[in-house]
Amino acid sequence: MRNNIDLLFRSSLSISWQLFFLASGMFFSTMNIAFSQEPVIAFSMGHQHSNIFLTDAEGKLEPLNITQKEAVGQRNGHPTWSPDGTRIAFDSNRKSKANYEIFVIDTDGANLKNLTKSEKDDKGPTWSPKGDKICFKSKRDGNWEIYVMTTDGQNPLRLNNHPKTDKEPNWSPDGKSIVFTSNRNGGNWDIYKMNIDEQNVVRLTDDTAKDDRASWSPDGKQIAFTSTREGKGAGIYLMDAIDGQNIKRIVKAGVAPYWSPDSMKIVFTAPAQPLRLAIWDLVKKKEMDTGIVAHIYFPSWKGSQ
Repeated sequence: MRNNIDLLFRSSLSISWQLFFLASGMFFSTMNIAFSQEPVIAFSMGHQHSNIFLTDAEGKLEPLNITQKEAVGQRNGHPTWSPDGTRIAFDSNRKSKANYEIFVIDTDGANLKNLTKSEKDDKGPTWSPKGDKICFKSKRDGNWEIYVMTTDGQNPLRLNNHPKTDKEPNWSPDGKSIVFTSNRNGGNWDIYKMNIDEQNVVRLTDDTAKDDRASWSPDGKQIAFTSTREGKGAGIYLMDAIDGQNIKRIVKAGVAPYWSPDSMKIVFTAPAQPLRLAIWDLVKKKEMDTGIVAHIYFPSWKGSQ
């Protein structure tokens, strides 16, 4: 079977498969294998090294490893789907452990291409809704700032210029703006948005806690983000996209939210030993367990920027 599975065990008490990744210490809880399911969620998984995996939203499909890097210290992270669902952009230090660059790869693991070749780190790509640009953070000019480039890696343009850190960009559904995280005001991490053409920056959150990893809903109405406010550890919150009002906590414990295309669900990383991939249903107001328990990071949903 694929994904370098070292042991495949079939329970005599269940028709489900239990998958154990012994070499990396990763474990998948019991799940039904259904290869007819369509992969719609991409995520990074691994401890001493990490790869990009694809799976479905119900936890029925065996996660497919599309990057296949096994060397200790080599990491592949921050996967994001192209709008047509055929490619994944991600960051990796596969060429040099000391430097991250942006790559794209087909969803079957073919046609890997390095888009950035900077001597400084490039990370956190996010595909524009039209599919013609990729936004990312880079240290190429000294500190973390946000850049945009064409999907072939050409014409990189710096969007902001601030002595503090700007990071984790995410597109608005109309492709005109981005939200991002910055510590530009007093050193505290908050969420900001910026019109790309006008480059005017608006602060959306103002809290002594850390607000991070904003994700714009496909319907354009809300922004999900991670925050440590309320003194209860990192949870997932929603706010109005237009002005940052009506902030409410929807997930008590979780990080790195990412919307479904219909704006009805949010995939995120939930705390566990190790971590696990989970989905919050905004209509039913309940968590959906995918059954995937491992070192999960940076999930993203096909069809949603």
